[in-house]
Amino acid sequence: MPRALEEESDVISAGPSFKSVRVSPYSHATATPSARSKRSAPTDRPEPVEVTALRDAESLHAKDAAIRSRAGARTYHPRATVVLIGMRGVGKTTLGLIAATAMGRRFVDTDTAIETSLGTSIGTFIRSFPSAALGWAAFRERETQIVRTTLAKHPFDTVIATGGGVIESGDSREALRSFRHVCPVILVLREREAVREYLISQTSRPDYQESIINVMQRREPLLWSCASHAFVSLTSEKCAREGASHPLALKAVEQDLLRLLRFIFSHPSALGESLYRSPAGSRQVSPAVTPGAEASVLPQLTLLDSYDAPDRKDQATTFLHPPGPSDPTNRAHLLTRRTAFLSLTLPDLSKVSQQAFDEMVQGVDAVELRADTWHALANASRSNRAALPREEPPQIDFAEVAIQIAHARRLSRGLPLLFTLRSDREGGHFFDDRHISSRDAHSPHSQALYFSIAELAMDVGVEMLDVELGWDTTRLSELMSRRGRTRIVASYHDMRGDLRWDSATAMQLYDRARSFDGVDIVEMIGYGTPTHPEQNLHLLTFQARVLARAASDPGRKLPPLLAININETGRSTRVLNMVLSPVSHAAQPLKAAVGQMSYADVSRAQHLLGVSSATRCYEISTTEPLSNISTSGRSMHFSSRLQRALQALGEAHEVSALSVRDLQVQLQEAEMRLPALVQDAAVLGINLVSGAWLAQEAILGRLEACSAPRTLSAAVVGAADVLYRTDASSRLMGTTAGALTPQGFMAIAAPLGADHSLPGAIERVMQRLLSPINTPSPANSALVICLPLRSDATAEAKAGNRVALRSAVLAMARLGFGSCAVVEDWTQHSRSPDLDAWTSKVAVYAQAEAAATHRAAMAHTPGGLGSLEGGHNSHARKCAIVRLSSEALSDVVGGIKAAIVPSERRSSHAAEHGLLSPHGLARDKNERSFANHVRHPHAVVLVGGTERAQRSAISLLTGRPDVHPDDIVLPAALWESNLGGTLIRFPTEELQDVQSAVEAQPDEFESEASLEQNGWLLVPPHVIELDRFNHGIFPALTRRRAPRNIS
Repeated sequence: MPRALEEESDVISAGPSFKSVRVSPYSHATATPSARSKRSAPTDRPEPVEVTALRDAESLHAKDAAIRSRAGARTYHPRATVVLIGMRGVGKTTLGLIAATAMGRRFVDTDTAIETSLGTSIGTFIRSFPSAALGWAAFRERETQIVRTTLAKHPFDTVIATGGGVIESGDSREALRSFRHVCPVILVLREREAVREYLISQTSRPDYQESIINVMQRREPLLWSCASHAFVSLTSEKCAREGASHPLALKAVEQDLLRLLRFIFSHPSALGESLYRSPAGSRQVSPAVTPGAEASVLPQLTLLDSYDAPDRKDQATTFLHPPGPSDPTNRAHLLTRRTAFLSLTLPDLSKVSQQAFDEMVQGVDAVELRADTWHALANASRSNRAALPREEPPQIDFAEVAIQIAHARRLSRGLPLLFTLRSDREGGHFFDDRHISSRDAHSPHSQALYFSIAELAMDVGVEMLDVELGWDTTRLSELMSRRGRTRIVASYHDMRGDLRWDSATAMQLYDRARSFDGVDIVEMIGYGTPTHPEQNLHLLTFQARVLARAASDPGRKLPPLLAININETGRSTRVLNMVLSPVSHAAQPLKAAVGQMSYADVSRAQHLLGVSSATRCYEISTTEPLSNISTSGRSMHFSSRLQRALQALGEAHEVSALSVRDLQVQLQEAEMRLPALVQDAAVLGINLVSGAWLAQEAILGRLEACSAPRTLSAAVVGAADVLYRTDASSRLMGTTAGALTPQGFMAIAAPLGADHSLPGAIERVMQRLLSPINTPSPANSALVICLPLRSDATAEAKAGNRVALRSAVLAMARLGFGSCAVVEDWTQHSRSPDLDAWTSKVAVYAQAEAAATHRAAMAHTPGGLGSLEGGHNSHARKCAIVRLSSEALSDVVGGIKAAIVPSERRSSHAAEHGLLSPHGLARDKNERSFANHVRHPHAVVLVGGTERAQRSAISLLTGRPDVHPDDIVLPAALWESNLGGTLIRFPTEELQDVQSAVEAQPDEFESEASLEQNGWLLVPPHVIELDRFNHGIFPALTRRRAPRNIS
């Protein structure tokens, strides 16, 4: 919990000088700093004199400041142990196993360790005493010993789940509070009714000897005081709808937990959001490290967020980082792109449907949680506080606040959250009980409550936190010093119209805001009045000057400025503000501020004012355009998904259609140069749809001949399905030329970059639809099957098989599987002779890409801990990619083992075909140990062929035998697994049905995988196509998230 309340939960109030507080049955705190301490638990030992002697609020504030000064910023080593605490029944053991599996760590359950040491169950041990009280006391003593020993023994590479009552002991609390400074201690929360029902149903433990409500009421403040972070394990809708036995019943919980762990351990400046895995050797129960290349022999890849022309000698190892939507936590994006957030004013997010939420967030880059409008904080609002005496504290349920944030997290689908608790002094609903106008800065409750809630938001991992500058300066500095990965938005609101943007006061306010260490964005809000419309122009001038300074700042420290005038008079400033512009939506009950507009309305206004220039996108398909079109690119009436998505956002981009034949003409006329349409500065990008396989390969060849930038996916697959305008403005940040770049992403000419979105789509879909028990790991294997070509296959079909097969193998290697079997040689003449060399190449490049990402993260590791990486190359594990014959499908595990550890008489043949390479599978004890732990593949990708041929191939899985005599049927042994798996299908021929399904389906999440026999999930091909568009094509072309549920 927030540091403002740490350890004060142990305070024992005594004497009349300590003011009484009102606490609801489930309340964690009131507005006083020590509020959560009033329900203190009986302790196992006398509390220190320095704690028990506290008698008044002044002493508590002093204690509070001392604790907060010791807390420091929450930065942890990537291999730091994770500790889970919380009430019994919240799911600590399940979450611990999920985290340990995903992070490659050992898992320790302290209750299990206690039972092992006792030689009996906990319930039996407690019942062996004359009374339950004596039994519980003896158990707590043993528990404290085990917890302290476990924490001391496992500071790294471990996930520890503690018992629900571990915080009943003062010694255990002290150990956890000390431990959280070097390792994250995560408090697990769950809906209380679900916890209560679970505890009532359990009979293995003795009764608490008191009501469950009293236990929760006593323990929750203690749990908060020991935690560095908090996680809410929301009940999954799928679990409630389809039962706990469904393979994806806990998938949403897994995704939420891993997001928090990535947030805790990843540095903001590191490329990507991959979760660091501990070295395999660090787990006592894990298999040996996957055979792979040593880091010293890996190619040193360079991954660039923005385009910077590499030297010729670096061309082979310099790639663009795959493009994505604008990130409001990225300073360069704020300065060079248009960004916006939705001001969400819904009072109860647990009652919001996913479809309604998706419609509200279309186009925005973040979601602002206006917590002051929530029912959970209604007791802290001005309307409710006005009826109470000033000294009367509000009753606030902090757990419910955390649950509301968790609902927002799940609804947002990855959108960053901006947490805002707007005070009534600055136009919100949160009551500020200070009498500022009377020069009385004393706050009986509101200030302490404000900082407690702000720290709670950081505990649960919000990406951005709005901090009002009107609160106590010392408390502001202390809060920002503990921000961790949370970005700080320092805000100031003038609600009376006194701020003059052409005066020195405006710059003084900005300088004061940026003077705090840790401010990432400055928000200055004025009040537009009809009598001073010129202030809108002065605001724009002031903001432009500040942004130019920030963009050219060589230290890259000056924060970007969000500046608007609220009220109807200030609407024009909302249209012209490009830095995190707040927008609303008609579906909300109220607007966060007068004058707010929807994102689509702002986009249309920008187009009418000429702020955003119209650009052109091309879609290249295998069919002729629906109407005649010249190769000059004249716009046409082509109702594609891309065009409909742009229209939904109010964007002014045009979509033009070209056929493959049109493109081929331009490629031939270019004579080894890029086509004219690629060199056109008005061209935003080109999308080559699935099926145009030859064109995808041809256009990448021309781009590479011109040394054009491309991503690793495009280089490895050997094709490109999207060409996008690279970001040349980001690399100018910090230079004198940077002053020209604010919101200049589209204004600065840059070449088109190339990417292939299919590997990323397969990777994302597999991550989303693999059950938690089958998560990728070095011990797990994957299988890629490419259906054979017909004897009369066209060159287009052969290219489709090449692209799809390479995309699937690259995706499996990136996911982190220890081995990936590839089956594509159904007959002797169909075996691709160049695939052996390619598999070695893709494994090394995927490994090198992981190493480059790891280096970026480790560059910011806290001092003194980086030495733990010495000798380990776990961050650069290599996926063992082996080729199997079709006969091996009846025993894939045996085939992988035989390929990894070939006999001596087969060694020369294996080396000749790429199974043994300088970067590959050395024959040593690690190799044999790994082979012994190879598991049946639970991730299968079926590519190639037609839709009908693929359905026939899996007929034994689906139980729908409709097989053509010439079709191949995969053996039943593939699907015989008690752990199930996930099968992704992606045909490469006759894709009309797939593309029709894409146009008809509003969202890939609405068509989840079907559950087949033995727990296998079958993913239809249009889910891949939808993911390619939503997360690959559209963000690359527009730098925006694709709108969902478009028709």
